[in-house]
Amino acid sequence: PDGDATRELARRARAIEAAGFDSLSYAELLEGEVFAPLMVIAQATARIGLLSRVVSAFARSPVLLASAAAWVDEAAGGRFTLGLGASVPHEAHEYLGVVVDRPAARMRDTLLILRAIWGEDLPGVQRLPDGRIAYPGPVIQVESARVDLLPRRRLPIYLAAAGPLMLRLAGELADGVILELTTPSYLHWAWTQIRQG
Repeated sequence: PDGDATRELARRARAIEAAGFDSLSYAELLEGEVFAPLMVIAQATARIGLLSRVVSAFARSPVLLASAAAWVDEAAGGRFTLGLGASVPHEAHEYLGVVVDRPAARMRDTLLILRAIWGEDLPGVQRLPDGRIAYPGPVIQVESARVDLLPRRRLPIYLAAAGPLMLRLAGELADGVILELTTPSYLHWAWTQIRQG
């Protein structure tokens, strides 16, 4: 946009809210990040729900994801939903320099670490006496993790998923699922996978 990018973003967000929409999603593109713009949107609006659609879970550590999401939710007064995805492997490598290996196992580790850092007791995650967590995951390991801000509520996580492993993981550990470009038969199959999780 021309002029002050933050001012224009805030103006657009207020217009969307004034038009009566219930939610606004902001996409993390390959050339841009999502949490800073979501902070601007959070502070410019008062009612509309906010969703990151979607953040690459593999371009950041789960600890930094936990902190960033908590800060956006705080600025939004509890209106934020964290939308996470695994990225398209070749695009993540080509544009971000990130290798997406073992995506379902990496996403499971990410979700468990997020939830544990935010205060949930989960199998395989150890809560240390000072409140930090330790998690010896198969892909991601943390020995003494915590964040600078905890959400005031159970912050919802939606998982962008397409294949059976991610869909089952969404059913097991996420609060919702983001499906793209679906057909009725795919939706039926996807819901079967989600229920299995």
